[in-house]
Amino acid sequence: MSSNILFLIPPRVYGVGEYGKVHPALGALYLCSILKGDGHNVHFIDTFAEDIHNRSYFDGKREFVGLSFDDIIRRVKKFNPKYLLISNLFTNFAHGTEKLIQLLKKDFPEIPIIMGGPHATLMKKQLMNENPEIDFLICGEGEFSIRNLIRVLESDSNNFSEIAGLIYRDNNEIIMNPVSFIEDLNSIPFPLRELLPKNSYDQHSVMSPILKSAEIITSRGCPWSCGFCSTSRIWGKIYRTRSVENIIAEIELLEKAGINHLYISDDSFNTDKERTRAICHELKKKKILWACHQGMILSTISEDLLEDMVDAGMYCFVMPIESGNEYVLNKLINKPNKLDHIRRLAKKAKELGVYTIGYYILGLPTETKKQIQDTVDFAKELDLDYSTFTMFRPYPGTPLTELARAKGLLIEEEKGYDDYAYGEARIHSEEYDNKYLEKLRRDVWKEISEPKLRTKIGNTDIYYATIEPFVDMFYDFFKENDLLRNDK
Repeated sequence: MSSNILFLIPPRVYGVGEYGKVHPALGALYLCSILKGDGHNVHFIDTFAEDIHNRSYFDGKREFVGLSFDDIIRRVKKFNPKYLLISNLFTNFAHGTEKLIQLLKKDFPEIPIIMGGPHATLMKKQLMNENPEIDFLICGEGEFSIRNLIRVLESDSNNFSEIAGLIYRDNNEIIMNPVSFIEDLNSIPFPLRELLPKNSYDQHSVMSPILKSAEIITSRGCPWSCGFCSTSRIWGKIYRTRSVENIIAEIELLEKAGINHLYISDDSFNTDKERTRAICHELKKKKILWACHQGMILSTISEDLLEDMVDAGMYCFVMPIESGNEYVLNKLINKPNKLDHIRRLAKKAKELGVYTIGYYILGLPTETKKQIQDTVDFAKELDLDYSTFTMFRPYPGTPLTELARAKGLLIEEEKGYDDYAYGEARIHSEEYDNKYLEKLRRDVWKEISEPKLRTKIGNTDIYYATIEPFVDMFYDFFKENDLLRNDK
C-alpha cells in the first residue's frame, strides 16, 4: 500500500540577531529513501533552510527562524499526508519543534505525528510526558524502525513491541522499546537528496556557495568518550563504517550530478587510520575537494597521514583542540590529545598550505581561570587561520553536565536547554561568573578571530564553515580544474 508521507524539519530558535549553519538533513533523507523504497510517496520540507531570513518574534530574547507556522500549515494541507515525520537535530532548538507539533496536532488531529532525531533520543521520556501531541517517537538509528512502524500502522495490527527504539503509548502508559544499532551500514540506501529544495543551502550553509557541494556520512558511532559530547548516546560507542567501495559508489553518483566539494559530517571520521588512507587513496583519483568540520580525531593523525589527506583534496584542516591545558584535555574532557602533538600537526598543516581552523571551549565545569587562560594563550601561540571559541553547553546526559549539576555549577537549569543564545554562558564557579565568561569570549573574538575574518554572511559566524575564506588561496586551482559553480 502506498501512502503520502511528509517529513518536516522544524524552524530553529536563535537569539535576536543570531543565525546558524544550514545542514542538509541527511538523517531525514536516509529515512525518506527507505520509505520510498517501500513504495510510499515521500515529501520533504526543511522549514529552516527554505526561509532562513524569516524571523518571528518569540519572547524578546529569542526568535523562531524559518518558514512561518502559517506557511507550514498551508504546505501540509497541500501535501495531505497520512503520516507526519518530524526530526529535531539540536536540543537547543526544542521550542521550535514543540511549538510546531502543537500547531500540527491542532490542525490535523487525525494524522499520526512521529518524531525522531538526536534530541528525541536524548530527551525521549521528557518529550513523551510533556508533549501528548507526539504519537510515536523513534530513538537511535531510525531507518529500519520507521519502515517497520509504517508497515505496522498500514496493517492496523498495533503490534509495536518488536520495533527497535520505538516509544509509544498503551493505555496511557509510555512503552520504551530497546534501541538497536545497524551493524551493516552498507545495507542502508543512499539518502534521497532529490528532495532537497534547490538553492536553499547556498548562502547560509556549511556547504559552499562557490563550489558544487554535497554532504556525506561515512561512519556512525564514536569509540571516544569526550565529557562534553552526547554523540555516543545517540549513535552508540561501537564504531561502524561503510565500506570504501560503498562510499565511493555514492561519491560517483554525486559526481555525475556535478558535485565536486564534499563536506564529511562523521562524528569520528579518521578513527581507523588505514581506512582513512584507503578513502584518501580513492579520493585522490577524483577532482574533488573535501573537508571534515566536526569529526577529526587529532590523536590518530600522524604527520604522514595529514599529508595523505591533503594530497587527496582536503583543503581545510579542522582541529577540535578544545583546551590548551593538558589536565583539562586528559582528565576533565577525557580526550587523549597532547599539546606538543597538536603543535606539530598545526605546523605541518601550514607547511602543506591548507587552511587551518581551531575549535576551543571556554568555561568547562570546574575549569579554573588559569586553565581557561591557557586555552586562550595556546590559541594565540598556534596562530591558526581561524579560531572559534564556544561556551560549554550542558547537553543532557553527558558526564560534564552531570558533574556541573552535582557541584551546583549550572545557571538557571530550569529554563531548559534552548533558552540561551550561543554567546551566553551556562555555568559559573567560585572564581568567576557567567558574565566573566561572556566578556572573555567577546574579548578573545575581537583579539584573535575578528582580525582574520575575510567573509561574513549575515550576522553570524558560519563563514568559517563555508569555503569562502579560502577563495584567495585556492581560486586558481578551482578555476583551472573547472570546479566553480556556473550558476553564480
